[in-house]
Amino acid sequence: MGEGEKVRREDPKQDQVQRWKKGDPLTEDDHKMLDLLLRYYEKHGYSPSQKDMPNSAALKRRFGIWKNVLTVAGLPILNDPDCMRKRQDAIEWGKRVGNPK
Repeated sequence: MGEGEKVRREDPKQDQVQRWKKGDPLTEDDHKMLDLLLRYYEKHGYSPSQKDMPNSAALKRRFGIWKNVLTVAGLPILNDPDCMRKRQDAIEWGKRVGNPK
């Protein structure tokens, strides 16, 4: 490197996802990420936990806590009594038929 040349450093914030705030419109990418949650809900009948979603890290980077992710997707939060009952019923049914879930 010659005299007077500076090393160009990438801005670490440049690669970070813009955090969604309540009232912000959803982008096309947001809808794509949330689609997986909606399909899980349609298939299982209850809201997925973070462990159920392969893209949970990306969803949390964008929307913050998991409660926000579910709320933005229009799904019941995990401690909703009906959601908890459905999840437990599915787990018990899975044990009866030999599936872990």
